[in-house]
Amino acid sequence: MRDLLDTGNRDQTALLGAGLGSLILAAAAGAAFVLWQRGAEKAGTGDDGDPGAGTPDDDLTRIDGIGPALAGKLRDNFVTSFTQIADWDADDIAAFDTKLKFAGRIERDEWTGQVKTLQGA
Repeated sequence: MRDLLDTGNRDQTALLGAGLGSLILAAAAGAAFVLWQRGAEKAGTGDDGDPGAGTPDDDLTRIDGIGPALAGKLRDNFVTSFTQIADWDADDIAAFDTKLKFAGRIERDEWTGQVKTLQGA
């Protein structure tokens, strides 16, 4: 330890500390990306097959039962297109219902059927 504190080794110690700090920041950024990607995958896939890509033009409030507040919650969870909602299966519906506290609204208002109709229009 004493060698590291000598004048000649202080620069090396600082470089080592900076290198370790960069490594920790890179690992944290990688972990954050993985968590974000998992959330996007749960949202479904957009038209181009990329998780969470969706069509940003889709106005989710065109679905009966979705107002601006619910549309915002969906977008916060990477749901941005009718295609994503149309592709939801029973497990996806249950997961979003629980996560966003929709109290059965997705099935009750038949969101998946509505978006399929909207896509055909």
